[in-house]
Amino acid sequence: MLWCQQVWGYSALRTGLALAPGPLMVPALAIGAGPMVRRVGPGPVAALGNITLGTGVVLWATQVGLRPHYVTRLLPGMLLGGIGVGLALPTLIAAAATALPPQRFATGSGVVNMARQIGAVLGVAILVSILGPARGPAAALTAFQHAWVATGIIGGVAAVASVALRRQPAPAPTGAAAAAGASPGTGIDDVGALADAAGELDTA
Repeated sequence: MLWCQQVWGYSALRTGLALAPGPLMVPALAIGAGPMVRRVGPGPVAALGNITLGTGVVLWATQVGLRPHYVTRLLPGMLLGGIGVGLALPTLIAAAATALPPQRFATGSGVVNMARQIGAVLGVAILVSILGPARGPAAALTAFQHAWVATGIIGGVAAVASVALRRQPAPAPTGAAAAAGASPGTGIDDVGALADAAGELDTA
């Protein structure tokens, strides 16, 4: 947004339309992440999402210049970013939720969402501090490139960390649950189901 308005001189309306394709990718990918999680587990899906997001941002750092070229320079990274967020965000939220014991689910889910929101605020603040005050187009390009590269590195680190996510096997049913033929625990199917739910919330 800052790049389009401050450097390319886009209006607020044109900037909003230019940025729309990325977020529009998120709902469909978020819903599709559920079946992928059930098939391969949350780690690979979240890692793929983070590395795709990081690749899209680094693509901006290497392709975007002072002269506006939206379709060939900005849009590809925007689409990759939307794909990455759609895969990673619901998967990570679902994985965190299914790791909670049932009696802590409501509180734990609230803490997870609070942490996500705080992270977003801190991330924006850090990136703005990297950009610094505008000192002309050339200086702005250098500052934005540094911010994009930093974001790409963070995406790569997040992808590596996501690989550590393991499938949550459902524990063997005991007591009344065993008698009823049901499992009281959460497992990989629950991660996929919660990822589906998170994706549906993104569409709302």
